Amino acid sequence: MKNLFALAFLAFLSFSAFAQYDYTYLRTGAVQNSWQTEDCSIDTMLIEVKPKGLYAEVTMTMDFSTRGMNFSNYDSLEIQMMFQLPPDVEVTDMQLWIFGQPEAAGVYDRWEAAQIYEEIVSRRTDPAILYNYTWNDYYSNTTITNLYRFNIFPMLNNLPRKCLITYQVPLRANGSEGFRVPLPMNVANLSNLPIQDFKLRYYPDAEFDEAIFLEEPNLNLQNFGLYQEVDLENFSGGELNLGFPAIRSSTYLGVFDNTTSASDYFQFSIIPDEVFDLNRRGKKTVVLFDYEQHTGSGVTKSSMVNGFLNSFLPKFSDEDSINLLFSDIINNWASPDWLVTDSVTKVWIQDNVSESDISTYTDLGNLLLDALQFIQDNGEMGSIVLISNSNNYADLTTSNNFTSMINTAFANTGVRIHVVDIDDINSSSEHFWTNNQSFYGNRYMFTNLAGINGGEYWSIQNVGYSDALDLATSNLAPTLEAVDIQISRDQGFTHSIYSVGTGLIFPYADQPIGITGVVVGSGDYTVTCSAIEADGTFHQFQESIAENQVYVLDTVTDNIWGGLKQRQMYGIDQTNSIIQSIIQNSKDYRVLSKYTAFLALEPSEGPLPVTNEDPFGEPSVGIDEPIDSDDATFSIHQNPFHDVLTLDAYMPANQEVTVTLFDLKGNLISVLFNGKMTAGNSMNSFDVSYVSAGIYLIRVMDKKGSVLAGLKAIKN
Repeated sequence: MKNLFALAFLAFLSFSAFAQYDYTYLRTGAVQNSWQTEDCSIDTMLIEVKPKGLYAEVTMTMDFSTRGMNFSNYDSLEIQMMFQLPPDVEVTDMQLWIFGQPEAAGVYDRWEAAQIYEEIVSRRTDPAILYNYTWNDYYSNTTITNLYRFNIFPMLNNLPRKCLITYQVPLRANGSEGFRVPLPMNVANLSNLPIQDFKLRYYPDAEFDEAIFLEEPNLNLQNFGLYQEVDLENFSGGELNLGFPAIRSSTYLGVFDNTTSASDYFQFSIIPDEVFDLNRRGKKTVVLFDYEQHTGSGVTKSSMVNGFLNSFLPKFSDEDSINLLFSDIINNWASPDWLVTDSVTKVWIQDNVSESDISTYTDLGNLLLDALQFIQDNGEMGSIVLISNSNNYADLTTSNNFTSMINTAFANTGVRIHVVDIDDINSSSEHFWTNNQSFYGNRYMFTNLAGINGGEYWSIQNVGYSDALDLATSNLAPTLEAVDIQISRDQGFTHSIYSVGTGLIFPYADQPIGITGVVVGSGDYTVTCSAIEADGTFHQFQESIAENQVYVLDTVTDNIWGGLKQRQMYGIDQTNSIIQSIIQNSKDYRVLSKYTAFLALEPSEGPLPVTNEDPFGEPSVGIDEPIDSDDATFSIHQNPFHDVLTLDAYMPANQEVTVTLFDLKGNLISVLFNGKMTAGNSMNSFDVSYVSAGIYLIRVMDKKGSVLAGLKAIKN
């Protein structure tokens, strides 16, 4: 029996994650020997960045080849890539070059797309599929939701394949340094061999006419008219952020004038402490640097320091204070006193702190106790941010003893420890079990350490280093109990408003709060913002913005709004009707959801039998191409069904078969059949009158594999 592509690859991924302790990869394999794969390379890569209001559009165009591999010219190869993007991106496009021309992908429900892909691969034509993937590692107690699975077929030994992926990412506020965009260098780093032609292209707009590389200030963009470009072939690797030095006003309003509808889309942001007279106190923070050298790690002393200088320090104002403590045999302080982070101090830190300050000696106990003593000796107010990649507490007894010691010292002090874990290596030598869960490195200890006085823990295995530092600085800032934003027009109104971001933008006083929504009508805009501080103090701010003074946005705002609407629906109980609404929204706004996939096909394939009105509307399911006489065949009808499902089967020999019914969340509804089917043709009917109306998945499994299909239940 033919294996369903998605299920077969789930099994493959689980094995891969356990064996290599890694969940991102780029491989190529011959489809006739799918268990044999080799690390693949990217020949050329172009990253394009375009500002889009509160977002930036990032496009990756890549050529894959068999460079450095040992396949023959007769092998039909498939590219298999798993990559990670920031958790708050909206993926809005995928294209595959076929016969030298780009073919835009369509949006399909994920299960149907997986079946179509596998059937087309069997016919040796050109498909590509991209979908969001959630990785649950039983061994490391880790769930990663911001992974993407990308497959292309075929790639011949002497024929590279070219593709394009586009996503929208919220701009990250970078304090006094403007904004930044995290670049997909982690995708580039998946290439087995160095990329031969690697460029970045930036398209400036009226607001952001200048861009710089935060980690590599010596990389200079060259002007080519409509865009600026730089060669990244010699970039040493690691994280890279594109910075926009321009400083926005305290409020921002951009509007997309939708000429095809009476409704337009807007983006708005506000920085609370710039419009309200808040009762805020400056934050005081001791930053601890704890570093170990690990074989195979991409974390270097340089990247550790650069992240702090470019993404953490700019968030501090002249109302704040900081001090730095570097782990060593005798811990080294940057200063004996608090350093007020005015512009002079920031320049001094930028000029004097470097990777030479980072040693490879680690003693977390003394490091934390020294930091606590400093805070108690200098006003008894402050927080600790620990940046560490050490993993020498990788057993239960050692972790519990250490946490107990630190808990005793920090009890009743109110000093919070926020942990940014930059360990990127998971290995069996630093692994242990407790409470039926598995942990690698210091993850167990760090989580408990942060929880002592209500601190937070972030790992770069879930978010990027710069984004983890963003979260750390946000948690140091004063919070607002409530924020309300109302936008109206002289002759119209706004509605359907969603918050920008998913966990990276919070209602903190010194961070922009972004929203996007729908606006109807005409005339000038009035913005009313209200806020309540933690002590109950109420603030209100009102501003009028002339219609001709708003920033002009383009159609991407439509995609972004659709993506944020989807995220709102994720928070609702995922019933069949809600899942169907998300699927339809994904198609309407051309934005990837966790229930849909981008599928690019060769034009000769023609239109596929999937419609927006009914993505599961096929009258029957089964194998529609010639099959080997040794394979079993199955066909299920009716679809849609009422109370009875019928399975027609042909069995080449007596064998065990299992037929199961699931809902769209993967929950088992019923085992319809589990037993032996005899050789030859047979017809089996199943009573399914007990299921409610909605969409279901049916799986038929024999000794060779399984088939999965979508079914629709209709009830009178």
